Amino acid sequence: EKIEEYQIKFDDKVLAEASVGAVIRATIVEPGQSRSREVVAKLIKPYVLAGVPREMDIIDGLIEIAAKDADFYNIGGMPLKELFTDIKNKLAAELRVTQEQINLARAADYFRGNKMVQVPKLYTGISTQTVTFMDFLHGEKINEAFPGDNAKRAELARRLMRVMTYETLFSKPPTALFHGDPHAGNVMHIVDDPADPFKIGLLDWGLLGEFERPQRMKMVQLSMALDRRSRKKLHDNVGALLRGGLPQDAAQREKIFTLADGVLQAEGANAEVYSELVKTLTRNGFLLDNNLVLYIKSQLTLNGIFRELDPALDSDAYVEGLARRQARRELPKRILLLPAVNYRGYRSMISNADIFHEIIH
Repeated sequence: EKIEEYQIKFDDKVLAEASVGAVIRATIVEPGQSRSREVVAKLIKPYVLAGVPREMDIIDGLIEIAAKDADFYNIGGMPLKELFTDIKNKLAAELRVTQEQINLARAADYFRGNKMVQVPKLYTGISTQTVTFMDFLHGEKINEAFPGDNAKRAELARRLMRVMTYETLFSKPPTALFHGDPHAGNVMHIVDDPADPFKIGLLDWGLLGEFERPQRMKMVQLSMALDRRSRKKLHDNVGALLRGGLPQDAAQREKIFTLADGVLQAEGANAEVYSELVKTLTRNGFLLDNNLVLYIKSQLTLNGIFRELDPALDSDAYVEGLARRQARRELPKRILLLPAVNYRGYRSMISNADIFHEIIH
């Protein structure tokens, strides 16, 4: 019925395929319209729906075996149950088609006013619990853009960093949305927009993260701590990474602080240092905030794309430069609120005290 109503015509070849699903190109004509639209249909393979519950049972069995023989496997205090639960949840997320459709609609709405980004339109009238219809985006993997043109690749890297890092961390809305799995296959360079040769397309919204302003503020402070090698600022904000914040137990808190101090001299971009800190805390039995860890992992993935597009680009310095410019635009308000030296209600989330300390530093 829907095939006739939308005049759906499928290609005779699969466009892309993975272990759990496949993508097929098609054309549709929406009811009441005369112009056909290029779309893709993303579907879950039937046998996957039957096989995944069994895989979930296998994962539960692995948890029992690993926990029973933790000493033999040299696991230590690693929270196995929680880690495997996260794996199960991510596997299940691959099959929650309706949730991905919700995420896609939310992402499209979130980026609607951002001319630098294109999110495919979801066609709710023909999407089902196992098939998602969305616009086909004319593009290429972002790391394959502008081959041999280093200047354009560098410009694209900066565009990507602005959209996916700066505007996430310093989002105008109180809750920022971010792509939870931004590998090169899910991040495209749009090739058919003559008005903007650097437009970015974002596909596959199975993993969508929410980044609340209080968490983003803590991340800004953590970045400052790493930049200044400030133990106090690191200790004041490292609890943002932990599920439920810092524990009340003094010995546990001191252990966390000691582990965190170990990254102050680490080399690499902030995303790499955060990732190492996450691994260290996890290995020592601490439970981390899932959404914040998802953000750190997404930034680590993006950092690899940044480097591939422009090996000379310092991602931290670029984002910091954008933040400094934002802080300067806030100068009139900052002068007015100068007595409230620790106020961080600006978009930059940087207080006047932060700026003074940075100058002194």
